[in-house]
Amino acid sequence: MGKLNLQGAAKRLRDALLCAPKQLLGWLRNSPIRVCLFALTVLTVLFYIASLAIVLQFTEEFIYSVYAYVDAHDIVLAQLPEDLYRRLQMADFIRIFATYFLALLAIFFEVIAFYNLKLKIPLRLLRDAAARMAHNDLGFTLSYPSRDEMGDLCRMFESTRAQLEENHRELWRAIEERKRLNAAFAHDLRTPLTVLRGYVDFLAAYVPQGKVREEKLLSTLSTMSSHITRLENYVDTMNEAQRLEDISALPRRITTQELTDALFEELSLLGKQQKITLQLHPELYSGTIRVDPGIVLRVADNLVSNALGYAKTTVCLTLRADARFLYLTVEDDGRGFTKEELSQATKAFFKDKNHENSAHFGLGLNICQTLCERHGGWLSLQNHPAGGARVTARFSLRAAASLPASNP
Repeated sequence: MGKLNLQGAAKRLRDALLCAPKQLLGWLRNSPIRVCLFALTVLTVLFYIASLAIVLQFTEEFIYSVYAYVDAHDIVLAQLPEDLYRRLQMADFIRIFATYFLALLAIFFEVIAFYNLKLKIPLRLLRDAAARMAHNDLGFTLSYPSRDEMGDLCRMFESTRAQLEENHRELWRAIEERKRLNAAFAHDLRTPLTVLRGYVDFLAAYVPQGKVREEKLLSTLSTMSSHITRLENYVDTMNEAQRLEDISALPRRITTQELTDALFEELSLLGKQQKITLQLHPELYSGTIRVDPGIVLRVADNLVSNALGYAKTTVCLTLRADARFLYLTVEDDGRGFTKEELSQATKAFFKDKNHENSAHFGLGLNICQTLCERHGGWLSLQNHPAGGARVTARFSLRAAASLPASNP
């Protein structure tokens, strides 16, 4: 039994001795650079002292033996045999040389150890990553798990790479979106321009011959005027959509009463123009909130204008807030959203089948979605349980947000 215990203890001691260097290396790799450098310096000094002590031990033993020989034979150093005298000089030289050589060797080993422990891997990773980024390759991940300063540097580099990759994706999305806007712009302009060209050809062919009655001429001019107005409205809408890229939220302190009054003043005439009842239900607490009233009013105007195009008799706007968001909800008693509209209506130039040939350009909800995102919120579409559509715009009350909030 005692023999087994001794064998077990010996095995544990051996395993501990084998694991100790690995644990030391792991600790040095993860320790801060100054701690690692201090530890390596201590190890270097110990190595230097131990090595020098060994060298001096051998040389001193030889020197002592020579002096013992001198004392035993009652002679002076100059009377030593020539070979013994040369060996004594060599021993002195070795002792002096070893003092400097071992110091340089210890420093060299310390530098090599420091480079391999702290610099070799992260510098190689950073060099390879920089080379890939120089060739516009951002599809990689830089991972260096050390908790020292080089690990922090690698993590910051990775964060920068990830941000550049996201910016790169955003840039390409913006380019593709611009291409799509231009294509849609050209497509939607083609129809009214074709109609205008037909009317121009008609007038050019028959007016000089006096074959067009006055009533027909006035009707044609009225139709041409309506198409020109549609073109003007479309160009204005396109300009507004493209200017959204440069819009950022500028929140300021405003009382809830001021915001409610501004909404009422902005929207009160819309319902009267279309003979539809517009109800405003402010449910805000009395006090101040921090929002960009310009963005809130633009979103409210777009949502209400969109709802008026579908409502039968009533459009209801509700305004409320909590600690994080301002909620603006617009409801109508129209037909509501189809499944396709619920998922696609906030995309630019989306048109439902019932409005393909109307003055509806398919940008209203997309503009609202973009404005909400600029204000740290988002836009959600629902169908009211009692029928009709419900659109809710959320605006962050905490800070101006240049990035969109995550939609839960």
